[in-house]
Amino acid sequence: MLVNFSDLFLKSKGEPIQYGKKTLLLIDHFPVENEFQIMLKLISTNSDWKQAVQIAINSGSMTVDGVIKRKRFRFWEDDLRQEPDQTIIIHGKTKDKYLSFWNTYERYYGDGQKVIESWTMNAAMIKGEDGVYYCNDAQMNDDFHDLIFQIKAI
Repeated sequence: MLVNFSDLFLKSKGEPIQYGKKTLLLIDHFPVENEFQIMLKLISTNSDWKQAVQIAINSGSMTVDGVIKRKRFRFWEDDLRQEPDQTIIIHGKTKDKYLSFWNTYERYYGDGQKVIESWTMNAAMIKGEDGVYYCNDAQMNDDFHDLIFQIKAI
């Protein structure tokens, strides 16, 4: 029987949970210096729902392409596919010493309403080697191939 991950995350108050031999995350934190550069690379998607990666800092700002400055970005799969090597470079400044990131998805409800969601039903991430993350969206499965991305300091 498949478990609803959101029930487990509710019990753990959003902290990582064990699912079989896997550690599942709702959100992860990446250590950074006061000034940082990170690379975000889309590896693959495999879902009926449009996938995205959200990246945020609490203080300071991040810049992409030298133009856009803000504390939070949402990078959709179709936008990342248009970048060379499906990769973007993010520059930032923060006093936080970390940035946070998680998977997001766009889904349609029965009435045709389009909603952008994170952290619902079976949404979770598994941290792999070399900064690669395997993500499950809210669909009731545990395949962890809905979104695969890599994040690392450069």
